[in-house]
Amino acid sequence: MLLGLVQGLTEFIPVSSSGHIVLTRHFIHAVPDSPLLLEISVHMGTLFALFIVYRRKLLDLAGFALHDAFQKCGEKGWLSRFREDERGKTILFILVACIPTAIIGLIFKDTFEGLFGNPPFASAALIVTGIALFSTRWIPATLRDKGKLGLFQALGIGLIQGLAIIPGISRSGSTISAGMWLGIKGNEAADFSFILSIPAIIGAFFLVIKDISTFYLEELPPLAAGFIVAAVSGYLSLEFLLRHIRKGGLSNFAWYCWILALASLAAYYL
Repeated sequence: MLLGLVQGLTEFIPVSSSGHIVLTRHFIHAVPDSPLLLEISVHMGTLFALFIVYRRKLLDLAGFALHDAFQKCGEKGWLSRFREDERGKTILFILVACIPTAIIGLIFKDTFEGLFGNPPFASAALIVTGIALFSTRWIPATLRDKGKLGLFQALGIGLIQGLAIIPGISRSGSTISAGMWLGIKGNEAADFSFILSIPAIIGAFFLVIKDISTFYLEELPPLAAGFIVAAVSGYLSLEFLLRHIRKGGLSNFAWYCWILALASLAAYYL
């Protein structure tokens, strides 16, 4: 349940869930190396929270992709239908953004996973996350909220998401900050960031599920508990963050990242 709580509370709030798990395992020893099934369970819990919060937008996108786009496919062509509709553009941008994320994940997966046993590195990465968050205060007025999601922005956000595999780098914080620096409004950057995380989570699920060879019935209660705790805490943290972003308070999370990082480094070396 503790793993589910840590995962749910920090998966969406831009303070790096992976960094928290690395530090919690090292300093508290309350979150041991978890069975693969349990880690999958808590990630599915946060995925469920995403589906709940974005259910209307996801249903709208799915409805367009499965019905509207193909209904007139013979008239203008499949790609043209996607290009002329905002929902279709969003789907295309998600697919484009997934390309650099998938490439980075497949090439550097083992390298990044090796960093999960390195608390000082995770602390240093948290400092980088804090800088990215705080930098949104410095976005010039000529750039702030002046752009819109396009092919270039989608590729940039997808690249940043791929690098966020590094423990201590917040996926949500880095991608939303990148989107804002690319001229996208904070709430729109957040919406794209979180919807983009859905295929990334599903892709990671299929990468690790192949390593599971056995399942025992007695494992079901802790798996269910982890899923429920991660789903509930994930839903609450996501709603909290979205309200905070609408008020322009994304950079405030930088202070938490810096304080945690410096305290962790001090505890590790002193």
